[in-house]
Amino acid sequence: WLYVGNDKDSRADLPIIPYDLIYLLFQERFSSTLSTLRLIREFTGILKSQLHYRKRYPLTGLAYLIRTIYASMAETEYEYESTSSPDFHIREEDLRILIKASTLAVKSRMEARYVSRKKIPPKIYNLFFPAIESILVAQYVENDGFDRSFSEFVKMHNSELSGTQYTAQYRSYFEYLVKLSREELIHKIKREI
Repeated sequence: WLYVGNDKDSRADLPIIPYDLIYLLFQERFSSTLSTLRLIREFTGILKSQLHYRKRYPLTGLAYLIRTIYASMAETEYEYESTSSPDFHIREEDLRILIKASTLAVKSRMEARYVSRKKIPPKIYNLFFPAIESILVAQYVENDGFDRSFSEFVKMHNSELSGTQYTAQYRSYFEYLVKLSREELIHKIKREI
């Protein structure tokens, strides 16, 4: 077990943080260039910030989490590199269609997890996907948008959501949905080749 602090029985009555939540929180801090010690520090920082969960986590669970995120990043990078070969051509119009189909597929697939479980209100969830589509179009069609934050794209499509509210409540969910949409797009492009 990885313990935060010295008291092993501290908050023992609380549940262990769920895998889905720790995955989302840890993935946004994760980088393949960080040392193992730095990754553990980032992980303990997440545990410290949680008020409703135990201040400990199984080491085997942490190892599995690191391996899963690292493998996911490596797979996405490999797939992206394989689609950007010199002989690969796709019309802009077709790429826009694939982007729209990818975001709709992720929206449909993840709706039960986020909306039905009341993690994200339906109105905000529905407005996330035009923002995700804009991000993918900016990056893959217009070769632009890399200097803009995700929150700027969200703000373009949802002016009611403040930057503070986005960061505090929805940022990790949104970034995960962007990642899934990007992976879905890469899979669709590979099928087109």
